[in-house]
Parts: sequence; structure tokens; C-alpha cells
Amino acid sequence: MQRNNEMRRVVVTGYGAITPLGSNAQASWQAIMDYQLGYGYVDKTELGIKAHFLGLIAEEPSLKGVPAAIRRRLPRFARLTLGAAREAMSMAFGESSPLDFYSPLMCGAIMGTGWGGLDESYYAAREFALQGVSSPFNCFYTMPNVTSAACSQYWNLRGYQNTVVAACATGTVAIGDAFGGYP
Repeated sequence: MQRNNEMRRVVVTGYGAITPLGSNAQASWQAIMDYQLGYGYVDKTELGIKAHFLGLIAEEPSLKGVPAAIRRRLPRFARLTLGAAREAMSMAFGESSPLDFYSPLMCGAIMGTGWGGLDESYYAAREFALQGVSSPFNCFYTMPNVTSAACSQYWNLRGYQNTVVAACATGTVAIGDAFGGYP
């Protein structure tokens, strides 16, 4: 929220990416520059998926150093997000922690997703349909905001948390949310 007509700016100090093109931002960008495709032929007809050309992320990031209490309950989309967030935080702070510079109450986590949680919702519904029961943890696996919760726990961030779900505009909305959230 802009106050007193003063110009405020956003500086992105770190970024991360885990994509079908690469396991980090640099590899993904290099693949784009090399005109590589991030999608290929995949047959998922047994799941009722009629599309045959998909962009899939084959390699998961290492979560070495992430406490088991956080890591073991994360669905795949949240593990991917945490991996990308670790890349961004490393770029922004190096070996330091954001808490070396800021109060934990002034550090938050705003994540964005366009799809996160929907695959897990499908698996939970399928499990229930086939077995008549499902895991009590499915409610956590299916929530898109499990990503911001995981990042907040991992870095001990106690400020504002939110997860934006806005399709193609998600990144822009998340940056705007972060920009407006702090003075």
C-alpha cells in the first residue's frame, strides 16, 4: 500500500526455480537460451489424462538439512517449492540467515502456486474411493499454503504468511502482496 505519494520500489535479491528444464534457476535459464524444450511425450491415459505432451519435473531438489519434522509431511509440490525457496534465500543471504539482519516478526513467507495441492486432492479422493478411508494428513497435503508454512518453519519466520493462488498472475500478485505487507 503506497503512503503519502512516496515512490516505493521492490528489489528482488534472490530467486529460485525448479522446472522441467532444470533443477535450479541457472540451469532452467540456460536451457531456455539453448532453445531446449521442457516438455515431451508422456502417456498418462491410465489416469484419464488425454494430453500427451507434458512438462514434468523429473528430479527433486535435495532437502538435506531440512528437519525431518518438516520434510516428512510435505507433498511433492511443497518439496519443490522449498527447494526453489532455498535457492532464492541462498542467493539473497549467502550462508547467513534472514534473522541475522531482521526480526523474525518482520520476516514472512508469501508463496504462489497455480496448481499446488490439486494433485494431492486427486490422490486423496482416489484413495478414499478405492479403500473407503484416507489419511488424516490429507487435509495438510492438499492445502496450497503448506508451502508458506514449511518456509516459515524452516527459516523461523514469524511475520505475515500467505499463499497466492491466481493462475498465471500468481507471481505478480505474490510480489505485490509482499510489497504491500511491510512499511
